[in-house]
Amino acid sequence: MRKLFTDREFPEERGLSEKVTKEAYNGITLALESRIPNFAFKFSYDCADTSTPYATNVNALKDSIRAIIPKLEYPLNPLDYDREIEEQDKYNLFDLIEYLYPLVQDIKQDEYHSYYRHYHLVLLQTTKEKDSLRGEINLIFRRNNLNFYLDLDGEVKRRLPRAFDELVSGVGTVNIKDDDLSSLIKTALNLITKPSEYERKLALEKLWDAFERVKTIKATKQGEKRESAKELTKLMANSTPGFEEIINDEFMLLSKLGNNYQIRHFETYITKIPDLALIDYLFFRALSLINLAVVTIEEPLPNEVDWWLE
Repeated sequence: MRKLFTDREFPEERGLSEKVTKEAYNGITLALESRIPNFAFKFSYDCADTSTPYATNVNALKDSIRAIIPKLEYPLNPLDYDREIEEQDKYNLFDLIEYLYPLVQDIKQDEYHSYYRHYHLVLLQTTKEKDSLRGEINLIFRRNNLNFYLDLDGEVKRRLPRAFDELVSGVGTVNIKDDDLSSLIKTALNLITKPSEYERKLALEKLWDAFERVKTIKATKQGEKRESAKELTKLMANSTPGFEEIINDEFMLLSKLGNNYQIRHFETYITKIPDLALIDYLFFRALSLINLAVVTIEEPLPNEVDWWLE
């Protein structure tokens, strides 16, 4: 779907929010319901003569949605403007998008069955309607200043700030030779783009596990964590005056944050981080340091140490 005037003329002027508005909710549900005919080959009414689909079985579609997303009110009545939209409404909506989007198929009317007075439907091997739906949903997200988009893989994802997005992309292309470290970083990078608070907190936890592991990357046995971190810090500073101390201070501060806040430890007396903006801040601060560490290391890394979670 083409961009509208203000999208073209003022592309950077609107701030982004994660609070789905009633207007956006109602617009997206309308876009989904307008594709009901395109579910005919998944939930079909079949011709009694030929067994060829001729319409979508809406009742079967409703039952399927209720089974997959039990917390979603269906039929999708527009939200009452006197009612406040809740966080669960947003997650239900995103679940609905991700459930229905892969089921949208291109169809066309074929021969007319005069006795039953309906057209038989033909399934097309194209994705025009699916592409149209994704464009419409993303237009609604964009026009309502929402920090989300429906990706080509059918997942609703969160738009990262441009500088963060470039950092994530950059780290994702580094060939990390330690398999466990690579797996932790990739998991964290995938989770941080998710809309839900739970997945983003899990992203921070996984990244902090990667942070603790990278500090031991120069160790060959248990008990060498401090020496490993010191050697790594020296390499990262690259003989730049003052930077060894700066990087060491950053390692110390992030280690302190990991111990004092519910990032990797969840004892009752440890402070929670309720603000998603702070989660983003901590994630990208730690990621910057990890990125510098992994691009600094060139030799093969040990895979056998597994005591780094201490």
